[in-house]
Amino acid sequence: MQLHNKHIAFLAGPGELFRELQRAAARLAEVPRKQRLEDLKKVIVVGEIYVRRDNFSVHELSEMLISRGIYPKVTGITEWLHYTDFVRKYRMEEQRQREGWLRRLLDGGLRDEAVYLVEKVWKNVVEERIAAILRPTGLVPGFPHDMTRIISDAQDTFIHPQLSSEATVSPAVGAAAMNEGYSGVAIIAPFGCLPGRLIEGVYAPWAKARGYPVLALENDGQPYPPNIVSRMEVFAHNVLRFEPRRNGNGKLLLDRLSERAAQVMLTRRLTPSPPQTPSSRTDAPALEDTTV
Repeated sequence: MQLHNKHIAFLAGPGELFRELQRAAARLAEVPRKQRLEDLKKVIVVGEIYVRRDNFSVHELSEMLISRGIYPKVTGITEWLHYTDFVRKYRMEEQRQREGWLRRLLDGGLRDEAVYLVEKVWKNVVEERIAAILRPTGLVPGFPHDMTRIISDAQDTFIHPQLSSEATVSPAVGAAAMNEGYSGVAIIAPFGCLPGRLIEGVYAPWAKARGYPVLALENDGQPYPPNIVSRMEVFAHNVLRFEPRRNGNGKLLLDRLSERAAQVMLTRRLTPSPPQTPSSRTDAPALEDTTV
C-alpha cells in the first residue's frame, strides 16, 4: 500500500511527491537505532558505476562492514549525474576557449552553456530540497558533491579531466571523502575491469603513502573466497583504528612528501629485481606483505 502511495505521489507532481517524502522521513526518524550515524566510522565505496550500484555486488562488503560497526556509503547515482554535468561543462568551456566567444555565439554554443546553467541550478535546488527533508532522520551522511572543486583539487594528483570515466571521478571523490572525515575507501569493479585497475593504480599508492585504509575488490558474480574475506577483515580493522584527518596548515608539505613516497613505491614495483646469486640467498623465510 505504501509503495502504491509513493507511485501515486510521483505521478501527482512535485508537490505531492515532497509531501510523501516528508511523511516517509517522519516514519524513518521514529525507527530506533543503536548508534548515531555521526558516531560511526564511515567508508566510501567507489569504482565502476554498474557494479557499485548493484546490490548483490556490494552486499557482502556492506554486511561485513556493518557487522564491525562501520557505515558503508556507496556513492550514489547523483555523483554520476554531477560528474556528467561537470564533463559537459568542461567540454563546452574547452571548445569556447579554442574557437573564441564570437564563433560560439554564432553557432549557438553560448546558448547551450546558458541552458546548462539553468539546468544545473534547478538540479541543485531539487537535490537540496530532498536532502533537507531527509536530513532530520539522521540517516543521510555528509558527502562531497561539489564536482568542480573535487576534480580541480585532484587533477594534478590523479587523472586529468580530459579522460572522462570512473577512473577520473572515483580517485578524486575518494580523496575528497578522506579530507571530509571518512575513514577508508573501498574500490569495487568487475573482474579484470580496466577502469577498476586504473582507479586502484592511481589511488592506492597515494592513500597508502598517507596511511589511509584502502581496499580494492573485483567481483565476478560469485561469493568472495576466504583470502578476499581476510583482506576485507584487515581493511575493517584498519578503518576502526584510523582517526579521520582534515586538511591543516601542513597540507602542502605533507602532500609533497606523500607524493614523493608514492613515486618511490611505484618505481620499486616497476623495477625488475636483479637475479639472486647463490651467495646472496638466505635460508630465512620471506615475510608476506599483508598490506591491504
